[in-house]
Amino acid sequence: MSLKQINQNEGRGFEEASQQLLLDIAMESSLRELNQMANPSPKPASLSGYYQSLHEWRSPASSEFKN
Repeated sequence: MSLKQINQNEGRGFEEASQQLLLDIAMESSLRELNQMANPSPKPASLSGYYQSLHEWRSPASSEFKN
């Protein structure tokens, strides 16, 4: 076996290990995101907390109709 063939084999091994590492990282990130979607944060217990949480993700619509 020549030195060039050995380097190619090592290169393939490194490439496969790198791809596997990237796949593992992506799968771990996807699993974490899926768990966050499946187990959302607890809802506010009070009505004022509910309206406060609505205000965080939605702007008031009244400003759109003041013309």
